[in-house]
Amino acid sequence: MTRGEGGFFASDLTGYARGRAPGAIRDAILFPNRDLDPRNRTVVVTLPSGKTIEGIARNEDNFSLQLLTPDGSIYLLTKSGLKNLSYRNESPMPADYGKRFSAAEIDDLVKYLDSLAKENLKKEGSQEDEDED
Repeated sequence: MTRGEGGFFASDLTGYARGRAPGAIRDAILFPNRDLDPRNRTVVVTLPSGKTIEGIARNEDNFSLQLLTPDGSIYLLTKSGLKNLSYRNESPMPADYGKRFSAAEIDDLVKYLDSLAKENLKKEGSQEDEDED
């Protein structure tokens, strides 16, 4: 998702590149499981029926879990009612972009994310100017 449009499963990437070097952005694309934020890891639950559901936690506390799946379904689950709950130390983002895309395509994506961050920064700056008026 960028500029609030697109997919719903992952974070909005509009400002992702702000403060990040191009090499760090490239590494995040090519190696999504490196330095993985625990809040972005894949969650796997097994229901009492034996059905397994994978997704990302949108909200979680000691008693409940809201799980968002790639198809857009949201499951509101009580942890005590689950057969199993586990966390994978892997991102839901595919780890094979280095094979799917050429080096030039990865470069283009890095440049695009950088341009979005710069554009967003300019908008924020002009918004601050308007607020001062």
